[in-house]
Amino acid sequence: MDGPYAQHLLDASDVCSNCLRKNRVERIDPVRGGLVTELDSHLSRDETRTSVGYGPADCVSEQKGVFCECGVEGAFERLWDPTAVAEDEFKTLVKAALATLAEKDVTVRRKETVMYALSHYRDHGNVDRALASALDAGIVAAAAAGNDDRDQVRA
Repeated sequence: MDGPYAQHLLDASDVCSNCLRKNRVERIDPVRGGLVTELDSHLSRDETRTSVGYGPADCVSEQKGVFCECGVEGAFERLWDPTAVAEDEFKTLVKAALATLAEKDVTVRRKETVMYALSHYRDHGNVDRALASALDAGIVAAAAAGNDDRDQVRA
């Protein structure tokens, strides 16, 4: 899957694929390289949305893990199948996706995005396809409406 949904949510290393909430923050640290000091950017865990846990593993270095508040370890793990999600859970995912997009400064029309997501999900029953189509429609609607619309999501 490609497009804005994959780029900003599904394949993003700073977003949990299970709950679609942003769980990593960008850190910029100074790094000395010879005579000049450069800035190095990397992602670190958001301490308000993640916790460090320990569990059984084959070696000591694999015992420590960073867990999202939804319970999964890592950004790319899911506890659910995209075709077997109840509508209430889907609505929660849509809300989390919109909040994450707002944190990432992605401008979408909230109303159109939600309507398109629910319609597509009810017709086809696939979370990823519904959210991808809805995000595309929300971005197009925001671009067509211009910048002065109050119904847009932008942080």
